[in-house]
Amino acid sequence: MPDEELWQRIKTGDPDALSVLYDRYAPRVRGIALRMTRESALAEEIVQEVFTKIWMTTSYDPTRGLFYHWITTVARNVTIDALRRRMRVNDFPASETIYSDRLSRDALKAHTSEVDAYDLRSDLAHALAHLRQEDYEVVRLTYFEGFTLTEVARILSLPIGTVKTRLHRALLALRARMDEWKEGVQG
Repeated sequence: MPDEELWQRIKTGDPDALSVLYDRYAPRVRGIALRMTRESALAEEIVQEVFTKIWMTTSYDPTRGLFYHWITTVARNVTIDALRRRMRVNDFPASETIYSDRLSRDALKAHTSEVDAYDLRSDLAHALAHLRQEDYEVVRLTYFEGFTLTEVARILSLPIGTVKTRLHRALLALRARMDEWKEGVQG
């Protein structure tokens, strides 16, 4: 049964249709989440959240693209949100704790590198989230999914030159954002 037909059945509240889509796409969603988080338990939570969103939402529009692409985008967005929540929960100690006499110089140095890593992850997630959607798709398929540029062109039904242009544009935007981050850290 085509994805679009299953989607229509889900909108009418058919749990069997959701079950079929789950069987079809859960491994893919889990793979995306696992590659981005590198945590099996968190990836499983993300799978559940994605399919809960699918059950609860009506945002998929078959006239705007394939269900496969839509669910991949939902999985990516849910994973980014989960990573952001994780970063907020794992906040670092208050600044007065950092400068406490009880901390050794090595502990302060280690904490500083943790803060830098946190800021870098946060800035990178921010930079990725602010790419043009079409540019992000090329980055996602190339770097997160591991497809070649030729495969990306086939998946997105685009000429290879367009794929290369989008990837180049995305990498320039990411480099500019990361240069800003680097200047902020060193400044």
